[in-house]
This record gives sequence, structure tokens and C-alpha cells, in this order.
Amino acid sequence: MGLDGFAVLAKKQEDLLAKSYCLQSFALLTLSSASGPFRLKARASKRLNSTVIAKSSIEVKEGAFTFTPKRKSDGSGMYVLEYAASPDLKVKSDCRSSVSGCEGTVSAEYSQPNYKAKVALVAPNSALKFSGTFGNNTHGFALDGKFDLTASRLVAYNFANYWFSPTHRIVLKHTGSNPSQVTLGEFAASFHQIISEKSTFAAVAKYNVPKKATFIEFGGAHALAADLEVRAKVDSLGLLAASASKAWNGLKVTVAAQVNLKRAAQTQVSDYKLGVRVDLTS
Repeated sequence: MGLDGFAVLAKKQEDLLAKSYCLQSFALLTLSSASGPFRLKARASKRLNSTVIAKSSIEVKEGAFTFTPKRKSDGSGMYVLEYAASPDLKVKSDCRSSVSGCEGTVSAEYSQPNYKAKVALVAPNSALKFSGTFGNNTHGFALDGKFDLTASRLVAYNFANYWFSPTHRIVLKHTGSNPSQVTLGEFAASFHQIISEKSTFAAVAKYNVPKKATFIEFGGAHALAADLEVRAKVDSLGLLAASASKAWNGLKVTVAAQVNLKRAAQTQVSDYKLGVRVDLTS
């Protein structure tokens, strides 16, 4: 099993505290289907007081090549071509188009049991992105950054330490971005635990140095049955949220709700959010 990159080190924590909370979604529908070398994904969402947003993608695999065109209802798109040169080396090129112009990226990723490295060249912004993970599947160090080739300056600088076990994941990381000078950004400590086959727990604590602001959030998920899961979370802003997901043979329905406990204590219970999501898989 390969090492995780910087961007996904805390994915389990982040997903547990974010996924299934389809708040403010009047309706959200996702569809995915696979047949041979083709994989189709489509999504349409409608938020309160907003228009319908739709996007779709088709993934085509042929040998070591994978081509994925993506389109959104706002006219923007993305085209990705990936080549697996070997089990250890992947090369990818993508082009993002929008009304404001196009941006292209060429990247290469190389993996070994004790390290993973990735470099990417971005145009027309003339920037070099880089990331690396060093260690093993139980503990290690990761870094991630962006260098502005035009200004000859480091504009993004992130690093993390991680400790993993079959039941626990702990990640300490810093994320910072400043186009003019290198300064401290945000520090975060996150934790994920598998309590049992049916229950999981996650927590995150963040401190933003420039804003001198602290944020804490924790929550969990519990499977009441093989096809029924409930989740709940609360944060330091006083927001309490809960969701329930039910699955039937390729159909999954999720409902979620959130209330501001601080306002509720002031009898202003009107500060709440609701959401519904439907997923179809074939």
C-alpha cells in the first residue's frame, strides 16, 4: 500500500465531519455507472435561492492511459489525460477552461515504499507545485508547497506529521499561503478513531495565527444497520448537525439538519438548515 500524499493525510477525519451533511440542499442527485473501460458520473444540485448546478464526467481507460473530460453547466470544463508509465510513476496533464481563460498543469508522481514525491508545472501562471511524503504507513512527515516562478517567491508552504494505526489516525499540520512573504498560517490537529465495526469518531482543532482564531469540531458516525447510518457533530461556533443515510439496491437517500445552539438558547430557533441528497449507482 502506497503512502498518502499531503492533501489526503486527514481525509478520513475531514470526510467524517463533512460528508453526509448536505445542508441547504433543496435537492442533490448524483449518478454513477461503469461498463467496461467507461465510467460515467453526473451530479445535479439545487440549493435554496439558487439555480440548478450540474456537472458530468466520462472516464475512459485504455491500457496505461486514462482520459477524463468534465463539464459543468456554467460552461467551464476540465480535460485530464493520465499515463501510468509504471506502477511507481504516473504522469498527468490537465486543462481547465472557464469564461476567464484556460489553465494547464503537467505533473509527475513517483512512489516508493518509504516516500512519495510529486511535482507540477502550472501555466500560464508560471508556478511550480511540489509535495512529498517520507516515512511509512504508521508514521512520517509530509510537505507541500507552491513556488511562483515569475516573482521567484515561495507563496504556499504546508507541512505535516502523521501517526497511523489500524484503529487511529493522528495528523498535525500547518497550511500557509502568502504571495508577499513567508508567514505562519493555520495549525491543525486532527484525530480519527475506529471505535468498533459500527462506530467511528473524529475531532479537529485549528488555530489561525494571522486571525488569532480557534476552531474545534468533533463528531461521529454509527451504523444502525448494514444499510442505515446516522451521524452527528458539534463545533465551537455552537453549530449542531445530524444526518441519516438509508440505502436500497443502488439508491441512497440522505437527510441532514443543523441548528445554531447559541441562537436556540436565545429562543431564536429559526436559525437552522436542512438538506436532502439522493445517490444512484449502477
